[in-house]
Amino acid sequence: MLNKIKAYKILFAIIFLAFQGMLSGCFHRYYQKTTLANEENGRIQKTTLKLDYYRKTILIYQQDSGYLLVNFKVDTTNKIISGNVKPANPSYIHFSSKKDGRQIFYKEEKRFATNQIGIYVKDAVMIRTGEVSIPIDSISKIVMLESNYIKTGASYTIPFIPGGFVALLTILCNCPYVYTGDSLNYNFTGVMFPGAVYKSVERNDFLKLNNLDASPNSYQFKIMNLKKEHQYTNQFELMIVNHEKGINVLNDKEGVLHTYENLQAPIGAVSSGTNDHLKEVTAIDNTSYAFNDPTETDPLNSLILTFTKPKNSNTSKLVVNAKNTDWSGYAYNEICKLLGEKYEDWVAKQTQKPSEEIKAGSIKQGIPLSVYLKTSKSWEFIDYYNLVGTMASRDLIMPIDLSKIEGDTFQIMLKSGFYFWELNSIGIDYSADKKVSVDYLKPLSAIDSLGVDHVNALLENDTSYLIHYNISDYVIVKFDSIPKNNTMNQTVFIHSKGYYNRTETYTGKPNYKELMKVKKPGGFSVFSRKKYIEIQNFLNATNAKSNGN
Repeated sequence: MLNKIKAYKILFAIIFLAFQGMLSGCFHRYYQKTTLANEENGRIQKTTLKLDYYRKTILIYQQDSGYLLVNFKVDTTNKIISGNVKPANPSYIHFSSKKDGRQIFYKEEKRFATNQIGIYVKDAVMIRTGEVSIPIDSISKIVMLESNYIKTGASYTIPFIPGGFVALLTILCNCPYVYTGDSLNYNFTGVMFPGAVYKSVERNDFLKLNNLDASPNSYQFKIMNLKKEHQYTNQFELMIVNHEKGINVLNDKEGVLHTYENLQAPIGAVSSGTNDHLKEVTAIDNTSYAFNDPTETDPLNSLILTFTKPKNSNTSKLVVNAKNTDWSGYAYNEICKLLGEKYEDWVAKQTQKPSEEIKAGSIKQGIPLSVYLKTSKSWEFIDYYNLVGTMASRDLIMPIDLSKIEGDTFQIMLKSGFYFWELNSIGIDYSADKKVSVDYLKPLSAIDSLGVDHVNALLENDTSYLIHYNISDYVIVKFDSIPKNNTMNQTVFIHSKGYYNRTETYTGKPNYKELMKVKKPGGFSVFSRKKYIEIQNFLNATNAKSNGN
């Protein structure tokens, strides 16, 4: 029994290390190069045929230069890869050689880092921007970027536990994945309606498209199921917002469009009353506040922000750049394990509950990011931000009425369950909403892997759904080109609506004692914090022992 307990603790610690780069409010992530094919293993030609399978951005490397390859095609008869070469965005890749000879990749903008395949071409072939044909036999190697969790964990004060084996746990965001692409090349764009895990909480979602890269005549997306779940997409269309130059637009969670111009950063940001996090939340960069202060005594973790209030400004819009954490997915899975064989019965009961009851319960547990305004009487609940998933940060907006505020400063409090959210930046705008116009573009087709068109299921908000029951189910959705407006700027969103059901199964008897604790308001957060501290204490003890203390 003792050996089993010890093994369980070590496994738990290794899982923790897999998340170590995410368990700090201020963290860096590292990436490594995995060789898919080279001249020695002879797999280059075979690998080129599978480039579409990886659904990655394709980069061409020659000496010290890097290029983006789009609209690529593989000619198996003539053994040529053809396509269009563009200059590569500098944010795609940065790497440096380490003393031990390994290539460790470090990325400031992590949303690009694990979405790339690099093709190294010999000097005999001239690579320049424009149309290009690359003989397959001129390729020296093909590599892919992957997260290096060990290096990420080692960059912190807790070293890796020796032992010669690694357990890697990756918890991805549930919900439909969306890729933007053309021809054979698709790039990850985002996820749709995250958190809508029952039909009763089906919702609209507005995913802003940054740097939309599509062909001149049409736009193409791939909607894909990559998890054990059933996905139901009710609507999928493009929303084109025409607006003045120099302003930004976002939908709030109800779908109302707001504009903002100059975001004012907070002048204070503290957790647990004293811990300063201002530097972590004043810019979109590689630092975040993760609502993971273990000294918090309340069930939920909070961050109190102080802003200056201009005279005669009674309206404002709070804009955050944030995402859900991988740890939150891990903690949720641990809760489901407590249900054991009763998990499916619990899901069935949840499905029958009214949506307002489910939303109220999720707020009490700190699952969405809740916003409070401090008035002369108390902290007043304003609203909450919907879940955005774990894969990428989003900009989120919320209007806040300041008519009850007296004086030239005011405070806003954000509340979250223990390490359920990463807050990258926050700012407030006091300008009035500007006039905008909106065009909607309906899809032309939605073709699945068998050639069946599901476009009618996506056209309107109705009772017809695009349904994905299996992992790897997908459709290719095509649109006409967006009508251009020569006098105004345009911002494009994917407007989707739907929900999904997890189909994971669990075994064993329910742990009712722990479940009763979790059921209390904030119980999920307390459970998450407890797990974190248990692992931290175990690692600290292990480190002390390994150092001879």
